[in-house]
Amino acid sequence: MEDPILSSSNAARGAHLVGSLPHADADSGFEDVAKILGQHVARIPDGETGPRKTWALWQFGVVSSDPNMEADPNEEPRPYPAWVDGKPGVVQLHPFRFKGSADLDSIHLNTTYAEHALASYARFAELKKQGKIPAATRFMVALATPLAIGAPHVSPSALPDFLKVYERSLITDLGKIVAGIPADQLSIQWDIAVEVIMLEGAFGLSVPKEEFEEATLAQMERLFAAVPESVEMGFHLCYGDPDGKHVVEPKDMGLMVGLANKIITRSSRSVAFVHMPVPIDRSDDAYFEPLTDLKQPAGCKLYLGLVHLEDGEAGTQARIATASKFARDFGVATECGMGREPLDQAAHLLSIHANCALPS
Repeated sequence: MEDPILSSSNAARGAHLVGSLPHADADSGFEDVAKILGQHVARIPDGETGPRKTWALWQFGVVSSDPNMEADPNEEPRPYPAWVDGKPGVVQLHPFRFKGSADLDSIHLNTTYAEHALASYARFAELKKQGKIPAATRFMVALATPLAIGAPHVSPSALPDFLKVYERSLITDLGKIVAGIPADQLSIQWDIAVEVIMLEGAFGLSVPKEEFEEATLAQMERLFAAVPESVEMGFHLCYGDPDGKHVVEPKDMGLMVGLANKIITRSSRSVAFVHMPVPIDRSDDAYFEPLTDLKQPAGCKLYLGLVHLEDGEAGTQARIATASKFARDFGVATECGMGREPLDQAAHLLSIHANCALPS
């Protein structure tokens, strides 16, 4: 007998917000999401408001202002696609390096992730106390991998040392987040983007693909282990969205499924959710078919980034219908963060999630 959920137009259950929102502050983002999505979402991010809407780009200011770093005089500025004055554009980034006097074993780069997360959680907790956020909803903190910060911002010669220093610093700041937010209120999401794009061959690799993949898996193994089992944790596989479009479009979900399987297998702790993007023009079987190979452990929710503002509910439902042929338990999301979407369309975009999926 045909599964009634899979055969219905509402085959998806639950919604996930990847990170950024177009709101001016965390409070308005929390309230809008809770009001429109309510029981559809298990976790809400603070929207990565202000300069953090630019994802990894905002960390350049953090890195470049550290007294142990300096602009590398041997490197020319690099073009970096980004939103400029509300429109897709390009900024010039001058690569940085460590100063010759820097003690690499003792440097702590203040990523500022902890101070932003703790300040936003205080607002989240107050709104939940007021009954404006459902009691079971968690506060989500999204963290970029060290390579996402280092690859565009740091000189090639300094990159290996930077990745070690940044990873150590990020884990230290993660510890502050975990210490300052109750475990049953917190969700950590790892944003894995540059690694995915490089594995697709978009940026080129200086080492064999197998070696780079192994380094990626080992990195994620270390980062995952830094999150206590009592804290919910998941990851977002991303093809980038620096100027409103993917850096490279996936030909299908094969690379994502294979990478997710390896990451989950290598993890020393549980994974609660995985997010994978779906381009707007892909409602064909070929794109989703690799999902049949996804080794989704019990308690791990799959979210597919198949919600697009441009074609609304009709396009979203078409992609859901195809995905339902190959995945039995998934929720809906956008491809990437919503921070670069128009604020006046935010409510409509959130409503697409609610109207195209059952509550979680």
